[in-house]
Amino acid sequence: MKKIIIIFLCIVLTAPALVMGINAYYYDDYELPHLLFGRYDDLSEDAWYATAFAVCMWGQRFIRLTEKTMGPSNPLLREEALLLLMTGTPFLSVSQMAEDNTPITINTAHADITLSVLGFGSVDPDKKVFSDVDEDAWYFEWVYYAYKFGITSGIGNGEFGAGKPITRQDFAVMAQKAFDLRNKYWKLKSPMYTEFYYDETTVRSFLDYDQISPYALNAVTFFCGINKYSLKAFDEDENDGKITTWRTSDWAPMYRGYNGYLKPRSYIKRSEAALVYYNYIAPERWWWQENSLGS
Repeated sequence: MKKIIIIFLCIVLTAPALVMGINAYYYDDYELPHLLFGRYDDLSEDAWYATAFAVCMWGQRFIRLTEKTMGPSNPLLREEALLLLMTGTPFLSVSQMAEDNTPITINTAHADITLSVLGFGSVDPDKKVFSDVDEDAWYFEWVYYAYKFGITSGIGNGEFGAGKPITRQDFAVMAQKAFDLRNKYWKLKSPMYTEFYYDETTVRSFLDYDQISPYALNAVTFFCGINKYSLKAFDEDENDGKITTWRTSDWAPMYRGYNGYLKPRSYIKRSEAALVYYNYIAPERWWWQENSLGS
């Protein structure tokens, strides 16, 4: 049973590498910047975001800006936020990229299963839910499923806000919803999942705390206050195959400020968003890497 689970995870986590033209060989996360950054003029292996950004690139969660630039300091667009948060199990996967690095062959099988497993119903015949999202847009499926899962409701007036940068507080709201759904799915279908613990008071230390919109306060509080994680894992060899705690450790907040200011209404950078995503999934990746090497 354990080996079947590991094989499944290997397929899920290495499939993106096949599409990128990289051999499906195990790479440590810290090796990925050296592997992926060479062709881009605006990426540095020594940057604070290097590992997180490289992992997101490896998983096809970013679209390059030009042949030579990835734009780590550029604002993240709303549709790009969904690509980052909803690519991979249990959501969408990309099996083919166009010459301009946008997804053109998208597998929705996992997302359809997740809709059913988590009680969101079935796929609607008409997937067009926002007036500013064309059916031929590369992000059409991401926007539809994000709406279906309740990850986004748009910006009002029937619009999603395609092509617009996303603020730090709005990204926090999207990310928290996507991560919560991901964890619910993993608890039902996966051999491991991560629980995070946070201090509700941390967010109040920022000088612009009062600038956080009420609808975003819960999500921003969570990402600012994270201080510990506990990864729960299925262990067939010990404890009668029950879910046990694999590792508990202190952890850094996923949202950090600028000289005492949080800037919740400023646009989040692509590099900052990558760090949020990576810091959330890192414990799971480490579990997989350690168990696959030992199997």
